[in-house]
Amino acid sequence: MRIAGLADILGVSLYRITYNRYLGYLYYPLTPSHYHNKMAYVQALVEKTICTELQTEPWATNHITRMTHQEMVDGMPIKTILTNMDFAKKSGFSEVYLWGVEWWYYMKDKHNDSTYWDEMRKNWE
Repeated sequence: MRIAGLADILGVSLYRITYNRYLGYLYYPLTPSHYHNKMAYVQALVEKTICTELQTEPWATNHITRMTHQEMVDGMPIKTILTNMDFAKKSGFSEVYLWGVEWWYYMKDKHNDSTYWDEMRKNWE
């Protein structure tokens, strides 16, 4: 905990689904209250805690350019992105940075699938 006193902002990565080539997909059963409680625990040590990476693209099972369109869609349905965004909001982060915006563009540009790009634009309009 001594090291926390050296920082003014604590950045937390929030990945809810990862992939391991031996175990397959791993789903983390943590709740928003888990993150909220952790933030409360370090509150006296840092000015604020932010989410520096919220998962909004699939955890690649291979190099992203070698994955099929369907593998990517199955790995990160839009509903999961929206659920992850709601999860981060319920956790109490004051700021959330999204990991995956370039993937939405990749899907649009290389796979002619603007579903992600268009759906996520609705969140800022």
